[in-house]
Amino acid sequence: MNRPVILKLVSVRRELELSRDIRQTILPGISLEIQEGEFISITGHSGSGKSTLLYIMGGLDKPTFGEVWLEGVNLTDKTEKEMSVIRNRKIGFIYQFHFLLPEFTAVENVGMPMMIGSRPKSEIRERAQMLLDRVGLSDRYDYRPSQLSGGQQQRVAVARALANNPKIVLGDEPTGNLDTKSGKQVYELFEEMNEVFNQTIIFVTHDEDFARRAKRRIHLVDGKIDSDSKTGS
Repeated sequence: MNRPVILKLVSVRRELELSRDIRQTILPGISLEIQEGEFISITGHSGSGKSTLLYIMGGLDKPTFGEVWLEGVNLTDKTEKEMSVIRNRKIGFIYQFHFLLPEFTAVENVGMPMMIGSRPKSEIRERAQMLLDRVGLSDRYDYRPSQLSGGQQQRVAVARALANNPKIVLGDEPTGNLDTKSGKQVYELFEEMNEVFNQTIIFVTHDEDFARRAKRRIHLVDGKIDSDSKTGS
């Protein structure tokens, strides 16, 4: 049974203007559909356009030409203010570096998207603690980033990405700076988010083992989709 299409890219092209007369093409024209609840890895050599594609999917970057649709809404028509609201409510981002605010505790970092989204204060700490429990940090609520290991900091970042229960979670090399054990823990969290909560997970990775464990793999070469296949996981 086919699930609803949650994200759709139509002839997405991304160019960078290097000078008045010179433009570099990063993505020459990508079209694809992603169904709700899919678990997808995006792979390819450095410079193949993986991160650019991911940022366009999440509305952090806009295509030079083409359209991006999220749940039937054309993101390319939205202002930056409108996109900020959409990202806060529907999209969770996990980067290679955690980008935690050093002066705030783990609970406060996780609660930040909920504060931006004007959630009631009474709910914010309770949900932040619940999410930290889910990522195995129930004893680190009030620790600041400098008091946490690299793996623990990244798990706080995962919890923060889930703060507003997003429809889609996007990861840009989310385990790239972690040791093998911590990377495996983060990846297992992705599997739980996908299997238990039916969240759509899309992540860029150079890690072949992690890429193979996704249920669908999109491989880019020179900004084009070289292969797009189900893995059978």
